[in-house]
This record gives sequence, C-alpha cells and structure tokens, in this order.
Amino acid sequence: MCCLLYEEKLMGKDRLDYALDGLTVTELDELGRIAAVRASGKKKQEKIQLLKEYYASPGCVERIYNGLNTCEKAIITCMAQSNFNASADELDSIYKKYNAKSRQSDFFRYYSRGCESYFDRYSRAKLLIAGSDFPPVIREELMRIIPPLPVEFDEMPEEEMLSGTFVLMGREQRISDFETALRFINSNNASATKASGMISKSSLKKLYGFVGYDEVFLGDSGSIDGIGTAKDTLVGESLIELMLNAKVLAIQDGKFALGKNAKNFALMGNPEQIKFLYDAYLTHDNSVIHEAERNAAQKYKYRAKHFSYAHALSLLAKYLRKCPVGPWIDMQSFRTVFRKKEGGEITNALGDILIRDDYCNEYYTPANFQNFETHVIDTALFAYFAVLGALDAAASEGWSDYETRRYYSVDGFRITKLGAWLLGIAGEYEHSAKTPGVNNASQLIVQPNFEIIIPAGPAKLAHELYFDRFLDRKSADEQVAVFSLDFKGMAKALDGGMKIEEIKAYLEGASTESVPENIIRALDEWIAQSKRIRIKTITVIEADDPYLFEEIKNFKGIRAIMKNEIKTGIEIDKNDINKAKKEIEKNRRFAAFEIS
Repeated sequence: MCCLLYEEKLMGKDRLDYALDGLTVTELDELGRIAAVRASGKKKQEKIQLLKEYYASPGCVERIYNGLNTCEKAIITCMAQSNFNASADELDSIYKKYNAKSRQSDFFRYYSRGCESYFDRYSRAKLLIAGSDFPPVIREELMRIIPPLPVEFDEMPEEEMLSGTFVLMGREQRISDFETALRFINSNNASATKASGMISKSSLKKLYGFVGYDEVFLGDSGSIDGIGTAKDTLVGESLIELMLNAKVLAIQDGKFALGKNAKNFALMGNPEQIKFLYDAYLTHDNSVIHEAERNAAQKYKYRAKHFSYAHALSLLAKYLRKCPVGPWIDMQSFRTVFRKKEGGEITNALGDILIRDDYCNEYYTPANFQNFETHVIDTALFAYFAVLGALDAAASEGWSDYETRRYYSVDGFRITKLGAWLLGIAGEYEHSAKTPGVNNASQLIVQPNFEIIIPAGPAKLAHELYFDRFLDRKSADEQVAVFSLDFKGMAKALDGGMKIEEIKAYLEGASTESVPENIIRALDEWIAQSKRIRIKTITVIEADDPYLFEEIKNFKGIRAIMKNEIKTGIEIDKNDINKAKKEIEKNRRFAAFEIS
C-alpha cells in the first residue's frame, strides 16, 4: 500500500491526498475517530498527514475489510466486483437482506452519497470510501483482496423468448443473402438517399422482393409496403450497411455500386463472406454504422465527430465468447455481468456524450451504462450479430421517458454454430470450405453462338458481377449462368465507361478454352466502330457569309483559342442528344458521348 501511495505521488496523482483534502475538518475528525488516530492540533494538514500514515501501514486496507460486519462486507464486495459501478438497486437489495427494517430513504440517498449512505456514521467501511468514491489506491487493494465476479449467465426457455415483439431466427441458413443482395445492386440502379446515404425506399422494396429474406419491421410499418424509410426495417438496412462498411458496396453519384472489395468478396464461399463482413464490423467507425443513433432511446450529443466502435465491440465479443452455444441467454443477466465488469468502457471509448432531456429540451445528463451503453449493446446484437447469422435474438419494443422516441430492447439471444465459429469459440465451421471448382481465374466458356457460360465454382459470382453490368442473362441458377454477348451489351458497356478492349481481354483471360475466332472478329469490329461516331456538346462560332467566316478564322486571337474546325458534323438540338444516340445504335452503330 505504501508503495502504491509513493508511486502515485511520483506521478502527481495522489488521489488519496486529493480525497482527504476535499473533506471538512469535522469529516476528517470522524475518519480519525473511526481509525483511532487523533491529531493533537486543529490544523487540517496535520489531520490529513496522520490519516495518510494510517493508510500507508502494511495490510491496512485488508485489515479494514476483514473487520467489517457481514452486511458491510457484502456491499463493499459488490462494489469491487462491479468495478465500483454497482447500481442502487443492487446495493439496496443487499442492505435489505441484512436489515429487515431497511430505511426507505437509503435507496434515494444513494444518488447523492453513493454507497456511503448504507453505512452507519462510524462504520469502518467509511475508511475505504475515504470521503470520496474509493480513491484509486484503495480500489486497487480491494480488487486484489476480493475475488473477481464469476461470469455466469442465466438461461431462458425458448418458448419465453419466442413470445417477444420481435424475433430474428434462422439467419445462419440465410448467409447467401449478402451475395444475392450484391447481385441485385450490381444489376439494378439502386439509389441512395441524399440525407442519410441509405438505400431508398423504392430500391429497398425491390431488394426485399429479389432476395426474399425474412424481415423485422419496426415501428408501425408492419410490412414492406408500410415502411417510410429503410430505418423501419432491421435486416434490409443491416445488409446494406454491413457491405458498405466492408467496402463491398460503394455509393457513386447517388447510386449504389460495387466497392473496391467486391471482387475479393465474390471469390469467397458464403461463410468466408460472413467472416469478412464480421471482421470489418468489429473495427468500424461511425461513418457508416452508428449503433447509438440507430436505436436511440434519447438524443445524444457527442464531443467527437468521428470515433471508433472497435474497443466497444471487442469487449462485447469477449463476453459473448463466455456464453454457452445453443441455449437462450437472458439478456438482463448478460447486461448485469457486462456492466459490473466493463460498465463505462463503451462511453469512455466513444468520448464525452450528453443526453438530451426532452422535457427541458437541453443536453446536460452525462451518458452512462443504463441510458446509453445498453442501447449500443442491444443494437449491436440484434441489428448486426443476428443479421450476420451469429445469433438468434428476441427483442421487445420500448418508449423514451416522454414517449417521443421508440426503440427496441433485446430480451435474450442464443449463439449459433456459425456464431461460435465467428467468435472463435469453435475452431471450424462445417460449411466453411469453398465450393470446389476450377481455378478462380479460368472459369467460363465462350461459345461460337455468342453465349458465355459460367459453371459453378469459387469464381462464379465474380464473373456474374462483371457481366451483369452490361449483358443480359439468358438463364441462371446455382449450377450455371448463361449470358448473351451482343451489340446491345457493348453499347451499354460503353455508356458505363467501360472499353470493349477491356471486355475482350477479360474474356481471353478468364476462358477455359480459346475464345472462338468469330467472337474475336466481332469484338475487334466493335472496338473499331466504337471510336468512329461521337456525340459532343461544344460551343461554336457561326457566320452567315463564308468569306467572313474565313476572315474570322484568320484573326490572330481566334487562332489562339480555336480547338477544331468542324468539317464532318451535324448540328442537333441539345434536347435531342439521347434521341440521336438511340437512332444511331438502332442502326447498329456505336455512338459515344464526349465532353468538350
């Protein structure tokens, strides 16, 4: 203990000295009376020095703790095992257990005086509190003396869990939903909202119909037709957010597109895809996924604009690993263990956060475990871990204090076999092996009839994502996909900024056999045609008199700024640009837009 005090003094952090200095002379006298040390004079510093010498004696804290009565020891033990973050309910319960005639005021006094209110005026337990909230050096000694809280969670019957307002089960069998959603995004102009960057309502409805996943509808929506925005859904919003966060998807010019990791993602088996999304989720910041805001019971004000959830999620995963696989876990018992062990850590990791009082319309209440961290944990488990298939979960709906905000609270969860693999509880997952197939780089066949055949294999999705951007599918199932290579597809590719040279190189590099000669000739002809007709938007100088026009061209200043003289061109109205392009392509000629 003496070493601890000396170390803190060297660091300029003698919190015991600070705690004692904050007491009045009367309070110091009371501590001195409990400790049986009395100063001869009346000076405050003399009294503080005597108490510091008392605390510095070897084994002081342990002697105080061992000398407490049963109730006092239980309360101090509860505080230490709760990382000095015990709730008023817990302490009041302990006090009433040992004091049948518990004073009703003790519970309410806790909020102003902490656990000190549960001890008599001259209780030796007050020596451990030292007039403050357990100075750090005393905390360290108590943590050394008192054994840690055992990590145990209550199990719940499945019938009780299934009676909740919201139940999300079976996502482990729907892990291909992410791959299917990626196909949808790639072949459809799915739009993003300007305000939130989330998928638009109309696009989400199409996605829901295309993928066919089971949705949890929040609020009063009740069905896909009743949603106001993507935030009224649980699964749909999470599918998109998780892929955006992992850069499998991106947003370009208000539309969803393939992200930089889409190709690698497409080459993975379904479980590996989930692992990729899961790993990215565990280290995310608040730029795409923001658990606190997605399921907020109140409005929050953050000191920092950008922060990471990595530490918070690593703690959450740590305690999920301690849960048994299979049984339903009571969420309240999980929250209790997490609060006692790690309460305050999530708030500290995200920075200073204030809670808005809806009645006063001001931000002044500091965030804590109950009013902030529980909502972050519930959102992480229900909206992300469960959607990834790591958990089955059940939740109930709740309202904020003045019923201005609606949120969900998890009632219980169970870890799936997939979740055990993701969390590292199990070493392997029985479906984690990739689908057997030929080499990733050579997994398609180009037929002389202009069909591209893509058989099953690890590269099938990657090839499908590539050709879906500009070619029409003739057929597709789990075993094989067939695309039609034609003029229409080449025109669409050019419109999307692709070059036919790139398409030719892709086919030659990915085909298991040589590309047929008639296909090569067609591609070469399309390449040549693609450069012959251009539609430009330009500014021109006109003159009615051809001689005057020649004179203008020879002006020195005009020659300096003249880019080109139009010799083979047609003037059209600017409103007819798309009509002209369509007419040109109708006659099987490419027309490329150029910006001058």
